[in-house]
Formats: sequence, structure tokens, C-alpha cells
Amino acid sequence: MTQKSLAAYLESQTAKWPRRYIRHLFGSVGFFYGPKLFAFLMENSFGIKVPEAGRKQLLRDSGAKQFFNAGKPFGRWLEVPFPETKKEAENLLPYFRRAYLLAKHLFHQAR
Repeated sequence: MTQKSLAAYLESQTAKWPRRYIRHLFGSVGFFYGPKLFAFLMENSFGIKVPEAGRKQLLRDSGAKQFFNAGKPFGRWLEVPFPETKKEAENLLPYFRRAYLLAKHLFHQAR
């Protein structure tokens, strides 16, 4: 999938999630719960922050790796290659949902 096709797919699949916003970010799109970023698209991969249990599974199953910013590991963020097929994109949706729910939890915890 291309950045554009994956963005369109994810936008349509997450459209009904309460308080899910999409904003332009880093020359692409970022997915937010309110002000909390939970995923963003890059040129050939996406960054995502999932709970620890989902993180281990995503690392094992998707070719994901630790996300680095300025040469340093960036917290619990992972970098995941774009899926090649719609079926692979469908398999990633549960991770987007977990990332969304983590952002929701962190938002309400901080209030």
C-alpha cells in the first residue's frame, strides 16, 4: 500500500471512533485521541504507540522495530512497515485500536 492508500483506509476504518482526529503531521497524517498522538504515517512506514502486550506481539508479527528520533529510541513507539495488501492492513487494525485506547487512557489519566 502507498502512504495515500493506507491513510485513506485507516481514516475510513477509524472514522467512528469517538474523539479520533486526524491532523497533518511531519508532512503526512497523525492520528490522535483528543490531543494525544497514537499513530502517524511516514514515507514507507508508520509510527504507533501500543500497550506493552500489543507491542511484543507487533514486534514479533509485523516486521516492526523500535522507533528512533534523532538517533535515540523514542519511548514505546514502534516503526512498522506499510502493509503490502488490504488483508495485511486489516490485520493491523487491532493494533491501531489498542493504540487509540492507550491514548484515551493516558488522556483521561492526565486530567
